[in-house]
Amino acid sequence: ACVVAAFDLAIEGAMHLGASLLFVMPLCPLILFFLYLSNIAIATSRTTLFNGLILLNSALSLAAIAAAAYVSSTVNVLLSALVASFLLTCSVSWVFLARDCSISWRFDSLLFKDGVPFAMRAHVASLVPFFMARTSVVVLRHHDAFGDLGLWSIAAQISDALMLLPALINAGSRSADSIRLLKSTD
Repeated sequence: ACVVAAFDLAIEGAMHLGASLLFVMPLCPLILFFLYLSNIAIATSRTTLFNGLILLNSALSLAAIAAAAYVSSTVNVLLSALVASFLLTCSVSWVFLARDCSISWRFDSLLFKDGVPFAMRAHVASLVPFFMARTSVVVLRHHDAFGDLGLWSIAAQISDALMLLPALINAGSRSADSIRLLKSTD
């Protein structure tokens, strides 16, 4: 979030960021924490809980956005509603996950050291396409090619969807294999 905000600040200027950044900064860790908690549900073979948490997150986010839009449709109100909904979702997720197990609050430095190299590679791999996409927008804006910018934006969205397609097909085939495996063991 800090890198994205700094990049936008350098490109767009402080005028566009304003107070919205105050709401985005807590939202990013909350989203990551929810992803962490939902992945723990999968890792502990609690798929029903995982599905429930995903549905809860979606329902609370939509309800928060609808309520915020009803009150005031400004960006800051919408972002604050999202922060509140993710805070509630993370709290509920934590309660359901921690209910049946003992949790050690001791920091595991060895586990942390083992995960850092993979996390850095994954982070760089996800940031490089982002910066490549943002750089193209800057170049097109610099040359005042706003018509081309619109076409490029549509092409970039199609490209993003096509890049996700193999992962979706792979996930679908894995879930079909899991269903077949579950049926064969019954």
